[in-house]
Amino acid sequence: MSSLKTEAAIKSYGRFWIKMVETSPVQASAHGPICYTLGAAFDPNATTLSEDCLFIDVYTPSGASESSKLPVWFFIQGGGYIQNSNANYNGTGVIVESGRNIVVVNFNYRVGAFGFLASERVAKDGTLNAGV
Repeated sequence: MSSLKTEAAIKSYGRFWIKMVETSPVQASAHGPICYTLGAAFDPNATTLSEDCLFIDVYTPSGASESSKLPVWFFIQGGGYIQNSNANYNGTGVIVESGRNIVVVNFNYRVGAFGFLASERVAKDGTLNAGV
């Protein structure tokens, strides 16, 4: 298996947003930091918490090439808009079970006060989609 992680094109620093462009794939052997959430402090698998947390993990079979035309499973973790249930999901098991015939994509996104806000007023105003 090979794991490919590319960093989001936008990094945040305090109140300012700085556009960063990565022009080539970044090989990674570990997950990046996870986004701050209500439940993140209680996640035993959490590596590091950071606002600089927008990462995409792409898992491919080791023999795959750009012309392989494999199906892609885009895994969107749950958590009720207040926490991420599995920010660092490892897609290798899915690849093995598929007979090495699938690409698995997972990503981090912001929830709670840093992303998807949850309250009666926010729901009434219809402004829930602030996390992506």
